[in-house]
Amino acid sequence: MSSSTQTGESHVGRESIIALIRRDHKKIESLLEKCAPTSSTVSVAEKTQFVALLIKELSIHIAVKERVFYPVLPSVFPDGNELYQKILEDDQVLKERMLEVEKLDVNDAKFGMRFNLLRECVLKSKGIEEKNLLPKLETALNESAKFDMGANYEKARHSAPTHPHPYAPNKGAFGTFAQVMTAPFDSLRDSAHGMNKPDIRAKEDLINKQVAGECPSKSMQAGGECSSKSMQAGGECSSKSMQAGECSSKSMQAGECFSNSMPAGDCASKSMQAGECSSSKSMQAGECSSSKSMQGGECPKTMSQLEWANRPQLSQQQQQPQQQEWVGKKVA
Repeated sequence: MSSSTQTGESHVGRESIIALIRRDHKKIESLLEKCAPTSSTVSVAEKTQFVALLIKELSIHIAVKERVFYPVLPSVFPDGNELYQKILEDDQVLKERMLEVEKLDVNDAKFGMRFNLLRECVLKSKGIEEKNLLPKLETALNESAKFDMGANYEKARHSAPTHPHPYAPNKGAFGTFAQVMTAPFDSLRDSAHGMNKPDIRAKEDLINKQVAGECPSKSMQAGGECSSKSMQAGGECSSKSMQAGECSSKSMQAGECFSNSMPAGDCASKSMQAGECSSSKSMQAGECSSSKSMQGGECPKTMSQLEWANRPQLSQQQQQPQQQEWVGKKVA
């Protein structure tokens, strides 16, 4: 087995640090939109929850980068030491902005101004990383190093603080020690403020799915539901608008009766709402074209061409009374 194949297999189920940082950026951007003072799509209560989630994600993101990402900068960039120190200073300002927003109620007159300052700092930091740091790190590190750093990045998230601590050490062993010590207290604080409640967890899970590309439809996101790609491929109904028998997946487009909300014997496609059953492939040769009212409420079974050719034939005199009887029922 080649070394490249072995390397590829060793990375199965793992992500590089480049991918993880970019995913964090998308998640934070999504939260910034929901927390914006001008946003009218969420209620005050929901905005309060989204602000709490934003502070949590930013705190974890910064802490993990301080432990895993920033220390490699001196070995990647010629001016890595100066860059490292400058980024730590910028993050210090960012933490102070986070603390200011965290202390305010979303209805406070100062919230809009403080939030905009925070947003400006976040987007500035993101721009530097996306345009400068990550591309150079992508070329400077080999695949194994990127995936190993990704594994350390994920591991560090579990022991990272979920609130800003601008006055704590942020570099080296003292910085790591400060994070490990403050994280349990932050966890207790989150529990006391209801951050583990199901509704907040659901919002967090929804954002994670949106970032991962599993919630492509805005109409589905608004209902709090998510139709994953695996569900779309299987033709399953997943949105609220499709739960009343409006599902038209490929597996159901052949004229199958499937909706509980429709009368028994009716076929569910729009072209068959009058009780007709004539669209399945096996019925296109004329074997099945009669309506529910003619068949006692059931879609007739299909017939082979041989059975159709050998079906009992009625004389014209025998057909006349039956046709008159059916017409009378239909008019009635």
